[in-house]
Amino acid sequence: MAALTIPEVQAIQAQLATMQSKRVRLMKGLEALLKTITTAKGYTTNVESVSFDVKSWRDLPADQTPVIYIVDGSTQITRHAGCIREYVWKIELFGCVKDKDFISFEEFISDVEQCIYDNRSLFGEVNKMEIVDIVTDNQLFSEINGNGSRLYSMFVDLEFTRKVDNSR
Repeated sequence: MAALTIPEVQAIQAQLATMQSKRVRLMKGLEALLKTITTAKGYTTNVESVSFDVKSWRDLPADQTPVIYIVDGSTQITRHAGCIREYVWKIELFGCVKDKDFISFEEFISDVEQCIYDNRSLFGEVNKMEIVDIVTDNQLFSEINGNGSRLYSMFVDLEFTRKVDNSR
């Protein structure tokens, strides 16, 4: 389930290759990957939106969810001899799902996990991409206002290596 075809991967890699910034390539690559979560690809649900603009999620109608917001986090850098640097970029996937029961919500969370684990190198851009924490309000606050809104956060580490030119 959910594995992208070679032509799909090549098309995304071609789009990413035009971007100069490694960080932009990673964010756009993650966006492109998460947009592939559809029932046509074998998942249990269709992601309606993937965005970097975390605004007005409370006002979204149910038919515009589930939504995934990609939130830039901190970057840890380990310096090695010479000009090699190892990076761990912490990204948060935040969002909401409305009008879904407990089982459907958990299936959606599983879909996101599977999508990331099926594509751990993020189209060859990272050494490893891994979910390190998942937080949901599935049990505590999901029935506020009776609308069945469920919130989640997934914390993802993107690990990559970069050569840095020290001559400048």
